[in-house]
Amino acid sequence: MPKALLQLELALGEGVSDLREISDIIKSDVGLTAQFLRLAFQESHRASDRVPSISELVIQIGTGKLRTLLKDTPSVSTFLSSSVSSACERFWMHARLSALIAEELASQTTGVQREDAYLAGLFCHFSSLPMLLGWEMADQETRDLGYLTAELACSWGFPRQLVEVIHGSRHSCGTESRALLDIAAAASTWAYRLEFLAARESGTCSALVSPSRLERG
Repeated sequence: MPKALLQLELALGEGVSDLREISDIIKSDVGLTAQFLRLAFQESHRASDRVPSISELVIQIGTGKLRTLLKDTPSVSTFLSSSVSSACERFWMHARLSALIAEELASQTTGVQREDAYLAGLFCHFSSLPMLLGWEMADQETRDLGYLTAELACSWGFPRQLVEVIHGSRHSCGTESRALLDIAAAASTWAYRLEFLAARESGTCSALVSPSRLERG
């Protein structure tokens, strides 16, 4: 989203960069986080099994390469129609809300780290993006978007646990990934409820479209 890119530009333009501020800006935007994880993999050439710490990756990558990433990352509004851009904005907001709720749910359970849960919530509907962005795909691919986007995330160097969350199949998840998937799914459900209540209060319920309608079921 344009706001996240602007915030990151301002944070990187300061004389002394604030690590926490930069990490929080990256994590606030699902697209920016995806691009950042791709960059981290390109720099290390090594995918991780576990969900990484964004702040640790920021230190490893450095502000110079973050500035290059910022320069090479366009906002969705620059290449999408206004209607699709609005749908993307709703998707981004839902991802962010799901992530925050997942983080809170993790604080009430044992065995799941808060940041791990946050990133799982952020990416739990990642398989909806190809349809949302209007990618041209064969019928077979649209029937299994979870597998398609999981393979894409794997090729980008996403950690295995996040790849399994994106795939969305509990049967193919390891124990830790299954716990993340369950928290992310619960968080997404709560996010939809809150969005529905907010939309009902503002009279815009018809504008809400669940990404689950775009998924493989």
